[in-house]
Amino acid sequence: MEKKEKQYRTRFLISGNKQCYLIQVTDIAYFYSEEKVTFAVTRDHKSHVLDFPLNKLEDQLDPQTFFRANRQYILSADSIRSIQNHFNGKAVIRIEPSPQDPVYISRDKVPTMSTLRRIVDLLKVCNYNQFQLYTEHTFSYSKHETVWRNSSP
Repeated sequence: MEKKEKQYRTRFLISGNKQCYLIQVTDIAYFYSEEKVTFAVTRDHKSHVLDFPLNKLEDQLDPQTFFRANRQYILSADSIRSIQNHFNGKAVIRIEPSPQDPVYISRDKVPTMSTLRRIVDLLKVCNYNQFQLYTEHTFSYSKHETVWRNSSP
C-alpha cells in the first residue's frame, strides 16, 4: 500500500466587511499573532485576520515553504531577506514586507530534529552555506557515558 502524501493548505477564505474572499498561500509573506488574533500578511503589504491560532496554522502549512520563527511568527522562506546574529545568542530575521517589530529566533527555543532539518532546508533556500549549532549542557545518552559521566547537572 502506498503512503499518501500530506496535503497542505493552498488558500484561505477571509471574511470581509460585506463579503468573503480568497487569498492564496503563495501570496502570504508571513503570519503573526497579536493579542490572541492571528493575521496573514501578503506580499502586497495587506493584513488579513484569520480564524486560526498559529499552532493550528503550522500544521496546515508546507514546512518546505514556511518556518515557525518564534511564538509570534510563521515566515515564508521567500519573504526572508537576511538573518543576522544578535546579542544573547539570538538571531534577527529581516523579512519583506517588514513588520513593525523585529522578528527574533531565540537561542532558548529548543528544536527537535525535524525542526533542525526544516531550518537547514530553509537556509538552503536562502543560499546560506554555513550553519552553526550551539548547545549548552550535556545530555546523558545511555550508550555514551564517557561524554557526560563527569559533567555537571
